[in-house]
Amino acid sequence: MAEPASRSAAELSDYVHQGTYLLIYALGLAMAVTTYFFRGNLHFLQDNQKLKLLAYAWIVQNIILALSVAWRNYHYIVEYGLAYKRLGVLWFLILVALGLYSLFVMIRQRRSLYYLWVVNAWFVYASLLSTSMVNWDVLITRYNLSQAQHAKIDTMFLLREVSDKNLPLLLNEHERLLERSNSAPETVDKFLQLKIKAFERRTARQGWALELGG
Repeated sequence: MAEPASRSAAELSDYVHQGTYLLIYALGLAMAVTTYFFRGNLHFLQDNQKLKLLAYAWIVQNIILALSVAWRNYHYIVEYGLAYKRLGVLWFLILVALGLYSLFVMIRQRRSLYYLWVVNAWFVYASLLSTSMVNWDVLITRYNLSQAQHAKIDTMFLLREVSDKNLPLLLNEHERLLERSNSAPETVDKFLQLKIKAFERRTARQGWALELGG
């Protein structure tokens, strides 16, 4: 089996997606079965050690699967750079790790299902709050231009799909943008100019709206 880093972008994408879908299915099944068997009074019985061991084994299996997905996504990012979905996979894996930990605590400390739902709801809320504090467009652009190991990167993604928050960085790193692009220089410059014009139109509309509001 070839190493992930030797695969093409399309192959690595399928490699990550297949692992993620499998992880989602396995987690859903694990959560459903575990919460079913540890519901009600059965969860608080003293002689349920075998059931607990089986639950722990299932949690470990899901941890191994999550690490496999993380490894695949890591190779994808290192080789071809960051993208929204690749960051989404990282966010999902962090929630998976926290969710599995809370499930372990629930079983070990004989907590209720209410504890599981409340704790994981707080995990999701805290993660959304923290991710909203990061300028992901600039982070993606800076990483892809300077850190991605693949000789040529998808600059059309930076120009067409990433918001115009990355425009100052693209202009400052224009030479690097042309050097690392997998598209022709004239194509890059064409879409860069389109991005600039779109930004100017948007800011002009906002300025007109502010003037009217004043």
